[in-house]
Amino acid sequence: MREKFGRIEGELVGTPYFAGAGFTLVDAVFAPIFRYFDVFDRFVDLGAFEGLAKVQRWRRALADRPSVRGAVVADYEEKLEAFVRRRNSHMATLMA
Repeated sequence: MREKFGRIEGELVGTPYFAGAGFTLVDAVFAPIFRYFDVFDRFVDLGAFEGLAKVQRWRRALADRPSVRGAVVADYEEKLEAFVRRRNSHMATLMA
């Protein structure tokens, strides 16, 4: 994952969103992905964003956007955690 996000780091220009100051479809696609990591990061450091300052800034900008925050129910994080824990997956093991 770190390698994939590293490629994205090279494409970001340091503006709030992927393609600049405006929110685009790319931002809409990545916002839920980053939201998963918000939950996973509470349990394990996957190192996916280590050393990727632009990706980290982009991730924060998306998390701060009202439309992104409002796209999920208030207890989204708890529901995602419960969902992952019910699965017999590697992530569930890491979260244990």
